[in-house]
Amino acid sequence: MLRKIKTSESIEALKKVPLFTGCSPSELDQILGLTTKSTVKAGQVLCREGNVGREFFVLVDGTTQVTSASGPDVEVGPGAFFGELALLNDGPRSKTVTMLTDGQVLVMTGAEFRELLRVSPEISLFMLGVLADRIRATGD
Repeated sequence: MLRKIKTSESIEALKKVPLFTGCSPSELDQILGLTTKSTVKAGQVLCREGNVGREFFVLVDGTTQVTSASGPDVEVGPGAFFGELALLNDGPRSKTVTMLTDGQVLVMTGAEFRELLRVSPEISLFMLGVLADRIRATGD
């Protein structure tokens, strides 16, 4: 179930997501306009390794399992984000992300994601740091 999110119910939720903590109130408003909130069920696959990526996800509530052929399985919780790599270079998904519990995600299309990076350079820098950490952790 997808729905555009409302400012009143979601500004506080966005502030708690590490990706958005450095954003100004006006940036948060712009981000809300780009974001769709989705309720997801346990067992639902959000991204499948090798598939074309068309969305970017921020986990608001729940737990996911991240798996790949090249590395160990990892569980992540609220505040995690995924799907950005496939959107940055129009490449295939590098991991499979499956919901372990019911939860909620914020979803952006590729165009919305690129607009997010344009609206907030700080988010771009934060993502680069997280990507660097992910690369170091895998030894690539």
